[in-house]
Amino acid sequence: MISNFPKWFKREYKKWCRSQPGEEDFLAFCDLLGHPPYKILSWLHGESVPQGPEVLSIAGLFGTEIYDTLDLPKPE
Repeated sequence: MISNFPKWFKREYKKWCRSQPGEEDFLAFCDLLGHPPYKILSWLHGESVPQGPEVLSIAGLFGTEIYDTLDLPKPE
């Protein structure tokens, strides 16, 4: 099954970029999520999807919609 995650994550990333003053900064985005650039890129390109604590860090930034996107149960 193809995940909707890459499309959703790209949309959220673009929204984040627009909300930042000045230049968009991919490395700042990676730092904010606390994951290395290669991992973020693999998510953006649909090569992998976040697992476990990675999902939690994304939810902390973009909200619990990620759980629906990944078809995961929302945490209590």
